[in-house]
Amino acid sequence: MKKTFVAAAMMALFAGHAMAEEAAPADQGHGTVKFIGAIIDSPCSIAPESVDQTIQMGQIANSQLEKQKEGPLRPFEIHLEGCSLETAKSATVTFNGIADDSEKKYLAINGFAKGAAIAMVNQLIGEEVILGQPVKAGTLVEGDNHLKFGAKMVSNLKDGEKAVAGEFTATTDFVMNYQ
Repeated sequence: MKKTFVAAAMMALFAGHAMAEEAAPADQGHGTVKFIGAIIDSPCSIAPESVDQTIQMGQIANSQLEKQKEGPLRPFEIHLEGCSLETAKSATVTFNGIADDSEKKYLAINGFAKGAAIAMVNQLIGEEVILGQPVKAGTLVEGDNHLKFGAKMVSNLKDGEKAVAGEFTATTDFVMNYQ
């Protein structure tokens, strides 16, 4: 009798467990959505794709840096959204970062690569950007504005020096100012 009771209890336990498994749905995927941003005191909003950008500079041949002294221009932009001309009609952008040792207007590169820096260009007027100095971004229009810039690798080699191959990174931040 004792054996029958234990066997019946075990069967009830397994049956209950099997029914619980059938009642609970299987995990078919899950995740998290995180929203980040900021409210700024400004006549224009900065589009999300412009806040944190990565510009692929490519793989520049050391021979190109040594002979042509620069690589190709890689375009990038700052997209301003919903601009209101009630408080501002124009804008400047100031790019900041670690300056190159030999040419302070250029952005220094970090990593194993040596012999180059990054020059940024204001494509509106075709002039090089100088780190830490405001650049005229142009007259604003009501609504969306696209401020166009470019970046290129430039040689900082002295006569007879060779560029050192390797990976690199460089980081600049930008600050908007409206007038």
